[in-house]
Amino acid sequence: LVHRDIKLDNFCLNKAAAAVAAEWKTSEEKEPSAFLLDFGGVIAAPSLAADSSAVDSASKGKKTCFFGTPEYCSSTAFTGELPPTAAQDVEALGYCLLELWGGGRLPWGEKFRSRRETETARWSSSNLHEMRLARDADYVKAVASGAVPWWLDAWITHSKQQQEVFSLALAAAVARAQGKAAEGTSSSPPLGGGGALGAAAPPGTPNYRLLRSLLKAATAQASAEAEVAQEAAEKGRIVGSSVRARMEE
Repeated sequence: LVHRDIKLDNFCLNKAAAAVAAEWKTSEEKEPSAFLLDFGGVIAAPSLAADSSAVDSASKGKKTCFFGTPEYCSSTAFTGELPPTAAQDVEALGYCLLELWGGGRLPWGEKFRSRRETETARWSSSNLHEMRLARDADYVKAVASGAVPWWLDAWITHSKQQQEVFSLALAAAVARAQGKAAEGTSSSPPLGGGGALGAAAPPGTPNYRLLRSLLKAATAQASAEAEVAQEAAEKGRIVGSSVRARMEE
């Protein structure tokens, strides 16, 4: 499932978690828990099957309508070029952590709050494009100034790369679907059989070898970034445990 509207307003804490946040010590009631709310926009994760709606929409050039909150949504959600994925939720969660790290403020928060009075349905593609460019620019400035910790930047960067991997996988799925459709309607002999040796592929034939190579390279890069992010998270836990032990002392 993809939530599509991950933001701090959609989280709530139980009493144990509130005690931890307020007093930095474990509550005796039970383990602290956080709960995610507002599942009105939840949809199923997209499938890459040839007959799936995601592949059909991508092959026809259809874009996904914007849904979410501009302060937190993923960069790809602004454009609608990709169907909603779990990686978009992970990126949005990263911005929630950034807001907590920044003391309840995002580098671009004030710019977007003034737009909340405007209904989402009335935002044009140009408005969304401008908001995305402004937010990306503010994020780059925040990273350069040190306002974004390195482990959180690794988190957000990895989620964006996962979206790039899905984009390549979706392109490959569309190419396969279009290739099968072309084979079913074309009377010409299939490539590599029945035709002249060395004959060039007809215009518009998908380059499956190139798509597979790109997908493999992107997957390998994303795996490497995942390892870096995991190491960063482990270091963050160690530092957090050390700080907590000192405060308890």
